[in-house]
Amino acid sequence: MLEKPNTTRDIGTFGLLAFFLMVYTSLKWEYFDLPFYWDEAWSYSKAVFQMLENGPTLNPTQVDQQVFRGHPLFFYFLTSCLATISSWSVWNMHLWMYSLSMIGVVGFYFVIKYWFDASSALIGSAILLASEMFFVQCSMLLPEVIIAFLFVFSIHFSVAKKYFWYCLFASVLVLTKESGLMLFPALGIFVIWDAIAEEKKWKEFVKHSIICLIPFFVFSLFMLAQKLKWGWYVFPDHVAFMNFDFKYTTDKLELFFDKIFLNEGRVLISLLGVLVLVMVSWVKKYYKIWEKGQRQLIAVCFMFTLCYAYFSAVNFFTERYLLSLLPIYAIIMSAVFYRIKEPYLLKSALSILMVGLGLYLYSMSSKVRLGDTSQGYMSMIRVHKSVIDDFVIPNRQASFNVGFLLSEYLMYPEMGYVDSQEHFDLVNIHEADYLITSSINPMKGELDFCKEKGDCRLVYTKEESAAWVKVYETNF
Repeated sequence: MLEKPNTTRDIGTFGLLAFFLMVYTSLKWEYFDLPFYWDEAWSYSKAVFQMLENGPTLNPTQVDQQVFRGHPLFFYFLTSCLATISSWSVWNMHLWMYSLSMIGVVGFYFVIKYWFDASSALIGSAILLASEMFFVQCSMLLPEVIIAFLFVFSIHFSVAKKYFWYCLFASVLVLTKESGLMLFPALGIFVIWDAIAEEKKWKEFVKHSIICLIPFFVFSLFMLAQKLKWGWYVFPDHVAFMNFDFKYTTDKLELFFDKIFLNEGRVLISLLGVLVLVMVSWVKKYYKIWEKGQRQLIAVCFMFTLCYAYFSAVNFFTERYLLSLLPIYAIIMSAVFYRIKEPYLLKSALSILMVGLGLYLYSMSSKVRLGDTSQGYMSMIRVHKSVIDDFVIPNRQASFNVGFLLSEYLMYPEMGYVDSQEHFDLVNIHEADYLITSSINPMKGELDFCKEKGDCRLVYTKEESAAWVKVYETNF
């Protein structure tokens, strides 16, 4: 936007991005056929499948809130529509999610190119692609990657004053998840700051404010429908998780800082960014480092980071929620590296090194973490699938006491672990023939009870990296 484009260089950088995405796809291919896992399984796939059966809807009064957990419905609406097109399978749904993620990456590239230049956009895209969290999440049936890009596009269109597109993307954002509301404090501060800096008239300030709040009014209609039908604005279980304790909040904020700025090799990128910023600032006065529009974009990104971090710190937290801050971090780093004007090839080489570093760190990363932002989750899926195929199905006439996730896998064939013809007798420990424990659900209380009350014999075990599963035969 701010510099005359160089067609040859633009083609070259986009070609390099296309090469990155082809490599990415080849590495991700084995992930598409994996059964659903964790929240992807018990929460989102169950809800999407239910909406597929009952028909897509954005009306919260028409869905089972114990399944949909009070969330806005756009993600379920979109994915159930996609499932209608292709039919339901774990492979199809993972491919759809990966396709949407890669479309998001391309859009992300063009957003940074709009504000800075093509080589800076390539660096920003490389930073995002180099994240293990993004690599793992980009094919999962979860909304976090989509939410992250919706934040980026909403901020972009707002600062660029393309208000129709801002209202569209920001409305979709808040109808995807409640965390989208953190867009408005950041934009509110920006609108006030912009009005003061530009000495805008009161009428113009009010007009700008109303436009920015239109998506919030859309979300208010959703909450009003919830209140009228169910008696609450926000799902009560989510409210119960909120914790404003100072130490709890500061501990979370420290964790966020580590995850975004230091982990997955980003400590090197951050240090390099600080070095570049210091060197550039030494040559030019600070306020002349970027043009006006660029400064506004960076300021909104910074304010959004603070707002979103605090929101996440006081609410229930899982690591994948930080995905919304990864592209924001990449934009800020792109703005810093943008000041390296020449040579062009230096920034292209830097982007290659970033992707290479990310893939290297991914290949070397520990598999002891079994959450849904680390490659260790594949091991947990495989041992769960093994115990189902090797032991549970052959002994289907027996009764089993299992953990929450495994019970979901066995009860709902759409999660990809069993077929629809299978039926299993899942009971409490007092009535079970077998007890199944795992590294993510050790069932310590049940195992202790089993050992105290009778003969408890280990009859099956499966291990892979940090993931394990064990089956005990009970004899009360």
